[in-house]
Amino acid sequence: MEQFDQVVVIRKLNDMTNRNVMAIAAMVEQIAETHGVGVGTDPSPHSIIVAVGGDGTMLEAMRLAQRSGAHVIGINMGNVGFLSELSAIRKEDLKDELHRLFCDDWRYHHRIETRWFLRAKLSDNATAFGAGNEISVAGEKSDEMIRYQLVIDGADAGIHRANSILIATPTGSTAYSMSAGGALMVPNMKAMQIVPVAPFTLTSRPIIVSGSSKIQIRAWGAKVAVRLDGNERYVADRIHTQDDPYVVKIDIDDHGPVNMVHAADWNYFNVLTEKLGWIKE
Repeated sequence: MEQFDQVVVIRKLNDMTNRNVMAIAAMVEQIAETHGVGVGTDPSPHSIIVAVGGDGTMLEAMRLAQRSGAHVIGINMGNVGFLSELSAIRKEDLKDELHRLFCDDWRYHHRIETRWFLRAKLSDNATAFGAGNEISVAGEKSDEMIRYQLVIDGADAGIHRANSILIATPTGSTAYSMSAGGALMVPNMKAMQIVPVAPFTLTSRPIIVSGSSKIQIRAWGAKVAVRLDGNERYVADRIHTQDDPYVVKIDIDDHGPVNMVHAADWNYFNVLTEKLGWIKE
């Protein structure tokens, strides 16, 4: 692939007037233009989307990249930032990296990693909804427990009781899933993780399934609420029963993966070590 033909900058969500964010965004666009890369808002497969913000901003950029086939990279303006690779703190290093990114030989300095999204179809809505981190199924109120039957590839995986259940991507394994006791997953895996949150019994444990699997959650006992990446929320119009459960069908989104750009020497375990405070000899 030759030089990107366009850069689309996504600025930090809910903070559109932040001076630091605006300054970094302007720097990205200026450096792109010095290399003859146009600045636009409608990405294509030959575009690079640059997210300037935290992981929430990066997830929004990834959604846009998945729909358009564009590539995506993030500049971290916060503290943790598992998804945003570049740092806004060391501006000279950032400038050097951006110059390499917008050159026609950018592939010599970078590599592409694929990340997968989830797709959910809800009981009362035929539309499919996507999530890059996780889909949670819970009661409308935070202190309510739900009962749910878990069905994986048509096989009954039992009836469980918990505050909620998460279906997480490998990307989302360092988000809500990690806080709920899920496993850390190498992010380019095409797989899903099923994580019960505050289960009633200790035998309800996280399960990792293939990316080709079809998951069905049949929930009842409270007015069921479904959240996608902690933001979009859909609430059932009534309390369902075991004989008439609220059904959520989840699988890997077949629109294709997200093409995430990394520096050639990027390593996921270096990210975990830094962000989680692991000790290296």
